[in-house]
Amino acid sequence: MATSSERFRPRASAVEGAKERPQAIGIISALVIGFSVLFLLAGVPKVWELFQQHSDPVVGFIEELVYGGFVLLVILLGCLGVATGIGLHLLWRWARVSILIFSALLPYVFVMMVIAFLSEPTFFGPEDELPYIFGAATFVLAMGIWCLFYFNRMSVKRLFQARRKIPVAYS
Repeated sequence: MATSSERFRPRASAVEGAKERPQAIGIISALVIGFSVLFLLAGVPKVWELFQQHSDPVVGFIEELVYGGFVLLVILLGCLGVATGIGLHLLWRWARVSILIFSALLPYVFVMMVIAFLSEPTFFGPEDELPYIFGAATFVLAMGIWCLFYFNRMSVKRLFQARRKIPVAYS
């Protein structure tokens, strides 16, 4: 039977501080926060502009509701990305699950966007810089696939689970 001092003594955590956190997690958390803020700064005004263009009393309530919902979705996704980046930096378990879900959805979204862009040849105009857009999308896709494999490694799983091991006092 454990003595009182053994039961209430804090256990040594596998994560003592930033020196125990792999550098890759710090880089990914910074990238997730940066891309999410960029998504908020660039996406919300663009979607809001789209909302204003379709804000016509003749169009109807349902279409305005759909565009308004899309604006809200962009804002929520950006805020979720910022929260996930902060959670990754602090090694919270839910943030690992969130980045895994996001990383699993990235290839699907990328393939659907490529199909949509290729099926509609007039989607981009001659003034659009398609190589830069495609390069950025390819980088995000590669980052998502890499995150999918990285955050499923056993050592990374243990790192995120180590934060939850809090000593339990039994009476």
